[in-house]
Amino acid sequence: MRRNIAISLGILFTILYPTIFFLFGKQSVKITGWSFDYFEEKSKKWNCKGTNFYFGKDGKLYEVEFDLPYEREFLGFRQDDNPEKVIAKWGKPSEVVQYATRGYKDEINRYKYLIYKRDGGEIEFEFTSYGFEEGHQYELKTITFDKVNPPLPKGIKMGMSKEEVIRILGKPDSSFAFKDIRILPFLLALSVLTGSFWTAFLVDFLPKGKKRAHKIILFLMSSFIALIIFACTSASFSLFKEFLEEGNLSKIATHLPFESKDVLFALLLVLPSLILGGLFTWLEYGPKKKPILHISVIVLLSILFAFFLSFPTRLYTLSFYSLPFKTALFLAFKSVLLPMLRIASYPLLLAIWFSSLRSNQSET
Repeated sequence: MRRNIAISLGILFTILYPTIFFLFGKQSVKITGWSFDYFEEKSKKWNCKGTNFYFGKDGKLYEVEFDLPYEREFLGFRQDDNPEKVIAKWGKPSEVVQYATRGYKDEINRYKYLIYKRDGGEIEFEFTSYGFEEGHQYELKTITFDKVNPPLPKGIKMGMSKEEVIRILGKPDSSFAFKDIRILPFLLALSVLTGSFWTAFLVDFLPKGKKRAHKIILFLMSSFIALIIFACTSASFSLFKEFLEEGNLSKIATHLPFESKDVLFALLLVLPSLILGGLFTWLEYGPKKKPILHISVIVLLSILFAFFLSFPTRLYTLSFYSLPFKTALFLAFKSVLLPMLRIASYPLLLAIWFSSLRSNQSET
């Protein structure tokens, strides 16, 4: 009875996964704004390396960001200027924000923002410093006008529509629509449920035995099945996400499970599949008389699985400058804990499915 219920639920989730996408996918997409990018060839008319225009969901301009060049000046500033030079010209800023992150091989990435409040809006100077020394000099990267009219030719003003900006400045080199896809969390959850079910379901049909050779075969075959299902479910979710964001499948090749040149991606898929194969082997030959201990070990394995996969690549995003407690807590949750919880959910679900599907076949 328990096995029949688990199979019925697995099939139901499998049917719901594409059904929800086709029925509610497009309806769940809400445009929240647009971005127009003018590259160097057009931006050099006003002495910039690049210019980004941001429009709200009503299509009205509310922010313009200028990328500063090295060889020319914009508003009397160059890219190699430091915060002290801006303060000397503009005076004390209304607000100063700074933080830093650790990058690859202890590289220190520092960011500093001088914010000046003007005419009901803000003008923001962004400085960056990339290097292996904390005292590395800042450079002025961008100047952003938020709800303040930017110094552009031909009278570009805040509140203009997208069409007016295009009519004055010409077609942008690149444009992007910001979209809120409300259905994505449901699709991700269903993809994980579906993938973990079919992995456990197929592994349950593998031959079992007490001999060492049987255990090795079970480990290798379960790892291979976990790899294939994991790759396919990841690819299917990426395709659904691509279609909802872009409206087509033009980038389908970039979401295939394997690419001839993408060896690193293939290795990253092999690693979790081997861990899952070991988990299945333990589930099959591990203790069965103490369910509380059984579940506790599965939880521990899941946490370790998530820790080793997410911790080394996520910790560097945490700021090492002093921040308000709420901000630091949010960064910790978003950068480390949330990815760990997502990864840990997969083996936990596998353990639940496998325990529900166990056919209790006699070992030979």
